[in-house]
Amino acid sequence: SELPSLLVNSLASASVVDVTWVVKKYARERSVRLSTPLTTAEKLVWDQARELARQVVPDVRVFSQVVERCPGTSTTCTVYGLYKSPRGDDGLGRVYLAREGLQSLEEATGTLVHERLHARGLFDETRAFENALTEVIGQLVVKSNGGGQ
Repeated sequence: SELPSLLVNSLASASVVDVTWVVKKYARERSVRLSTPLTTAEKLVWDQARELARQVVPDVRVFSQVVERCPGTSTTCTVYGLYKSPRGDDGLGRVYLAREGLQSLEEATGTLVHERLHARGLFDETRAFENALTEVIGQLVVKSNGGGQ
């Protein structure tokens, strides 16, 4: 059988390979892949939710991705979203949205906003996080009512 491209690339670019790292990285990347492509409806929700979340929390640099399972776990996500701090060369945090969170635009948008707030360095159940959520809720209500007019 053919070796995974990650393993092949790692072997080709290094004289000494930490095989444990390669295997773990490959397994982690496989665990977040979708089993099937997004449906048209899921893609529409994903695109809209991502754009709305960017508008509401624009000051963070993250890479967002829809996943079947949370990275680093062998079970399906028990929550719709997950934020991971930046690691690696790109300096981007990772926001993961469980596929089941794409059932509604409201759920997907709310989850992405929540996870993007974590990218500001805010943690669940803190006053700073609660204040940020309150501000975002206010922004969304004002926008949905035509800018407060």
